[in-house]
Amino acid sequence: MGAMLSTARRRNYNTRSKVKQYLHVGARLAPAGTVPAQQPRASASPPFLPFFASSPEFPVSCDVRGSVYHTKIESTAQHAPLLQKSANLQPTLIVFDLDGTLIDSAPDIHHAVNLMLADLRCDTLSLAEIRTMVGDGASALITRALTARQCVTADPADALAKFLRHYEAEPTARTRTFPGVSETLERLQTSGLTLAICTNKPARLTQMIVERLGIDRFFARIVAGDSLPFRKPDPRVLLEVLQGFGTEAAASIMVGDSEIDAATARAASIPFVLMTYGYRRGPISDISSIATLDHFRELTDLLFEEQV
Repeated sequence: MGAMLSTARRRNYNTRSKVKQYLHVGARLAPAGTVPAQQPRASASPPFLPFFASSPEFPVSCDVRGSVYHTKIESTAQHAPLLQKSANLQPTLIVFDLDGTLIDSAPDIHHAVNLMLADLRCDTLSLAEIRTMVGDGASALITRALTARQCVTADPADALAKFLRHYEAEPTARTRTFPGVSETLERLQTSGLTLAICTNKPARLTQMIVERLGIDRFFARIVAGDSLPFRKPDPRVLLEVLQGFGTEAAASIMVGDSEIDAATARAASIPFVLMTYGYRRGPISDISSIATLDHFRELTDLLFEEQV
């Protein structure tokens, strides 16, 4: 492999040996046991409340600025043991986020949201704006879209129904898997790993999309936004997946692209791998992970490095 080693591997880790010595926080490496300096955050009055807040059981602090959902990592030092234990990554279960991790669905979501806004005689949104709103489920997406365009007279339930009708009519017209997804999933599956999806997208849409894109065959279970009474970043959604397979957190990893995915994994004490190409809303350095990857196929480099 030599010169063909991925940029992410060279930049972020010699993985197993380096993670043993360092705590990886986003794109930065700090000695294990130290806490990176917290960046100051401006406060603002949110137009809506997050659906999940901190508690003693789930120590994640979330806030909303404008139409952007942010996760604040309260303390990194307390999670150093988890990250150090994950140095010898030998998972039996990998749980993937869907939108922004496996598939680039923003173009179809953008199209459906704008058809909904047009129905309501509201101004449309740009694709860049939509990318910052994806990840918390359809209801949160529509709330953000209506707020961003000040559609104050619109009924959110009616707007959601219109959006879902438009989206279900064309869920994969513009949606594609990210480069390397199918072949990487194939290798992971044939290596004996169990693969699952944990998404906030509605189950009906999720099933339609993964079937049409031909990736449904790789997953032993798909947990969607309406599959359980709770959803990401509530860690119970991940713990439910692990429990279903009888898998311990130490034998699992989560792969995602956003602050919400990272917060979910962290609260469930599951190692998290960040894909940098997705729909995150803030800088990589604000997202706690054991590795950051620029391409999906680099996941096999991370997991099977000792075999290369």
